Amino acid sequence: MARFIRDLELNKPTEFVTFVMNDYLTKNKFKPYNYKGEEVFRAGDAMLEGFKYIKWAYDGSNFHF
Repeated sequence: MARFIRDLELNKPTEFVTFVMNDYLTKNKFKPYNYKGEEVFRAGDAMLEGFKYIKWAYDGSNFHF
């Protein structure tokens, strides 16, 4: 599985970043999923296109995607 990792310095309030990410994930049909013991978000169909996974974290200034 290919991985893309990006760290960004946002310096935005945690509530704002959480709202934006939850809005994005909901609109793109991502659902919470436990993948090998990790909480991630999953979208897609196994038969047609395969699953897409996203994991993100925000510590108050740095956004890890």
